[in-house]
Amino acid sequence: MPFKFKSGEHALRNLHGYFCVYKPEGMRMADLVQTLQTKLLQEINALPNYLFETTNPRLQAGSPSLAEGHANAKPDLLAAGSTEKSVVGMDSNLTTNSTSDSLTFSSEQQLMEAEIMNNRLVLGDRYEPEDLRLFANTGLARYSSGLVVIGSGTYKYRTKKLSSRYIQVYHVKGLLGWASDSYSTKGRIVERSTFSHVNTSLVEKVCAAVEATHQRKMFDYAGVNPESQEAYELATQGLLRPQMHITEPIIYSIKCVAFDPPYFTLEIHAINERCYFLAEVIHNFGLLMKTTAVCAGIRRIRSGVYDISYALLYQDWELNKITGNIKDCKLIRPPSHLERLSPTLGYLNKDNKGVFRRMMKQPQVSPALSVSERIRMKEELIATKKMKKEVQKFLSSKLNEEEPEVIDGEVKE
Repeated sequence: MPFKFKSGEHALRNLHGYFCVYKPEGMRMADLVQTLQTKLLQEINALPNYLFETTNPRLQAGSPSLAEGHANAKPDLLAAGSTEKSVVGMDSNLTTNSTSDSLTFSSEQQLMEAEIMNNRLVLGDRYEPEDLRLFANTGLARYSSGLVVIGSGTYKYRTKKLSSRYIQVYHVKGLLGWASDSYSTKGRIVERSTFSHVNTSLVEKVCAAVEATHQRKMFDYAGVNPESQEAYELATQGLLRPQMHITEPIIYSIKCVAFDPPYFTLEIHAINERCYFLAEVIHNFGLLMKTTAVCAGIRRIRSGVYDISYALLYQDWELNKITGNIKDCKLIRPPSHLERLSPTLGYLNKDNKGVFRRMMKQPQVSPALSVSERIRMKEELIATKKMKKEVQKFLSSKLNEEEPEVIDGEVKE
């Protein structure tokens, strides 16, 4: 159901939250954000934002009656801010005070003067780009496509941590037999090789080897020893998160979802990734399979709890559809950026959407002690300290004593 906004201020109040869009290939992230901002501001500024716009239809933008009123208006009616005449009220009999005499104008003339000075043709657009800030989560380059989560209003700064706190899922397409200087088909081809020996089983073996290598990094970045009891307890709760927000990219899962030589597609679950890193993964895959490979395409299908089904296409980038998307995304909104997440990632199902497991540490409660027990423990602590001082004094006195000299096997007194 489309929203019906009464004014531009009403529309801005509904633009606080996350919404998802689909980034087409070939568009930069800066251009995407600027395009969204321009489209939203155009629709917001087209809404009633000034006085008399909702009550007087002839004052809408482009109305010929308003232009005629400007042409036929008297010079003293247009000078609303002059020192000789000033509007006092909007009643039927309004008067203006002058330095020489007092003049009385009709209510229609005064109304026309107020309408002219409170019209969009005089004041221009009500809202500017500084009034609507948007911020998109990173990870997609110019020649990649897929889901982009954008934060608006009070959520613009929280979007920065989406790539470092939640798993991003990509479909990365590789092309066998080529090697380029930029690890992608857009770069300069520097080598060609055969790939007739590559099959599905070989690709799956390499996927398992790469995933095992990054599993070791999970414990290192989580700040625990992989062979400790703490690492075992964390592993039983699910996947581990990095202890710091800024770390190297970590691959949680990688598998082959399509193999049609010379093309193959990998599904990669990662954190803190960039498109250059994903292209480098495809290059390393080719080397591990005794051949070469380049990245032919990158597409993001999920970002945290938001999947590609929430993304709005380019033709749907409108004010009503974006506000509706914000409302839908609030149902599965992730925890606040101020909360400290556990090593376990969130999961989704049909019955309970947006559920996040948290590792709650029980506070250590010291047992209650009576007054007599506290006095006894204090006396024992004082006695222990006194005994330690006496032992140290005795040992120091023994060390300071001179040892007897031994000459030719005889002790010299």
